[in-house]
Amino acid sequence: MLLRNIAPGVEAQLPPEFVSRFLEEINYCDQSEAPPTKANQTHALLFAFHHTAPGHDHERIYKGLLVYTPPRNSLQLGWFSGTGCLVAHPGQPPAVFQELDTVGGASPWVRISIAMGHSASIDPATGFHRVWIGAGFTFLDVTGLVLGAPAGVQRSFEADIHIEQSFGESPGPPFMEIVGTGAGGDQGRIYFTKTTVIP
Repeated sequence: MLLRNIAPGVEAQLPPEFVSRFLEEINYCDQSEAPPTKANQTHALLFAFHHTAPGHDHERIYKGLLVYTPPRNSLQLGWFSGTGCLVAHPGQPPAVFQELDTVGGASPWVRISIAMGHSASIDPATGFHRVWIGAGFTFLDVTGLVLGAPAGVQRSFEADIHIEQSFGESPGPPFMEIVGTGAGGDQGRIYFTKTTVIP
């Protein structure tokens, strides 16, 4: 997160919930000053994508890394891209494995690209810049030159993302919620945590 390239004091002008729930993770991933020389020095976010496809009553769980790259211009907060692979998980329904890579079933891979930005002017109603987050989801099969690697596109959709958090007696960690999709009917949450890439 290159706050110095956006505007002095812009952090104080961003919505407090965005700063408290996501800004620290973005700053953690910023390595534009001194790119790492070893893979195990690379900061990333470990993502767990819980996805429910249209017409299905169970979720599919994808896990993988999203690695940060610097903002493209002064009005953009940042850009994430990464690939997650469907993995065994204690909460994964057996039906998911039975439909894996079948016609109309679960895809082995999903690629998620997340773009973030903020408005050029401050919203007079809130006193903060309006922050927007959008994501593209591309589901892939494994019919490629490298055995088991993601290859052909099976389906894709775009969505708006909101940073949310469950509150109550045992509040959970922040997560990203899909709030609108181009394909329609897709539901999902992305849980994230800091990690370091290991070679």
